[in-house]
Amino acid sequence: VHTARKVAFELGMNYAWGLEYVELTNGNGEEQHATMGMNNELGLHGNAILSTCQIFDPLIVRDPLNEKQFSTRKLPINARGTEIRLGGRMGLFVRIGSRDRHLIVGSVHKISPGMHTFKLKTYFNITPHQQLGILAGGDVKNQFCASVALNVVGDQQIGTWKADCAKNITGTGRGDIFCTDMDVFGEDKTILPCYKSQKDDSMLQISDHSIIKVDLKSNWK
Repeated sequence: VHTARKVAFELGMNYAWGLEYVELTNGNGEEQHATMGMNNELGLHGNAILSTCQIFDPLIVRDPLNEKQFSTRKLPINARGTEIRLGGRMGLFVRIGSRDRHLIVGSVHKISPGMHTFKLKTYFNITPHQQLGILAGGDVKNQFCASVALNVVGDQQIGTWKADCAKNITGTGRGDIFCTDMDVFGEDKTILPCYKSQKDDSMLQISDHSIIKVDLKSNWK
């Protein structure tokens, strides 16, 4: 199942998706145990952005291939040798809205701070008079935001990983951030990634990262 496309279809939304890795195993050891006897059809892993508005002018920035991620050695970066994959950390950026009035939105996964500064600042500044603002989010370090002149938003003391619906824990570490050039409305909210069935009260956990909700005011004058 192409998860991003399936979710977008069910919600009646547009989507952009970028490939980050080709998974050569069924995830890490825990995920392999949970999917024992099953195989990936394609094993593609990536970042996505969904919107009810038009999405256009996509940009992907990618860190170089890291051979440690498909090494047979037991390293933290390959889940102690259980998660073997080809690719590189990446960020997907798009414009959402119309050509004359739009947001820039980014979905970012652990890209190296400073490595893509020139390319991203150039992308941000192509249409400064048509932009409502810039918002980037994901599993990334605070230094990334500073490298592209954006501000970190949200309570950094609230954990977002590793979420556990059964234990009602949003996380013990801060695994996700937002950064933006827009003003924030009120407080951000961290929400458990849990879906409760209306039929039998069963609980489905859709991610091991909690969901962050933040309200922003656009820069449109």
